[in-house]
This record gives sequence, C-alpha cells and structure tokens, in this order.
Amino acid sequence: MIRPKQISGAGAVNGDVLTYDGGNVVWAAASGGGVSWTYERKSANFTAVAGYHYSIDTTAGAVTVTLPASGTAAAAIRFKRRAGNNSVTINRAGADTIDGETSYVMNNQHQANELVDSGLGAWEVF
Repeated sequence: MIRPKQISGAGAVNGDVLTYDGGNVVWAAASGGGVSWTYERKSANFTAVAGYHYSIDTTAGAVTVTLPASGTAAAAIRFKRRAGNNSVTINRAGADTIDGETSYVMNNQHQANELVDSGLGAWEVF
C-alpha cells in the first residue's frame, strides 16, 4: 500500500522541481527539457544565430539570411515568414549544406521551418 507523504517546501527556491534520488524525494533545480528560444523580428538581410526564432516580414522586399557555420550538433534556428509577398532565402556559410543544397527558399506566407545543425557541415530542414 502506498502511503501519502507530506512534502515540506523547506530548502526549495523558486523554479525548483521535485526529484527522486533513489531513496528520497528532494527539491532540485530544474534542468534539461528543451531549448530556450530568443524571439526576434526581421525585415532586412541578417546572419542567423542558433537558439533564435526569427519572425520575418518581407513586405519591403525579399530577405536573405546567412546561417552560422555548422559545428554544434543539435543547435537549432527557427524561421517564420509572417508577412509580405516576397521570399526568404536562407544561405549556407562556407561549404556547409542545407539538406544537401547551397540554399533554402521560403516562398509561402506563414511558412515556418526549423533548421538543425548536424555538427558535420550540414543543416537539416524540419
């Protein structure tokens, strides 16, 4: 029979979670569990940074994005073409590839893609 146990908040700080260490339930700092995205709006050419979500407005014209060099496996960048009738072209850095190509074009309004670094000179489109 499982008996309920009252858990004290003593020693916990804001953001802590309950964990089980094999013998006891204890408070610990939260860790892992995903990516923290930085949101940024763009309407002109730029160089992307891993960990960012870019909301791109092409109303004033086409936008060209340059990826950072591949090298950190699982690093990711998100793109959304949120407004405008022009395209967003995502270009590689150096000799890197984007799903085997030198660039990737977003032609549809509200199109969203996430690019993930393989760590081996290539970006994968999701």
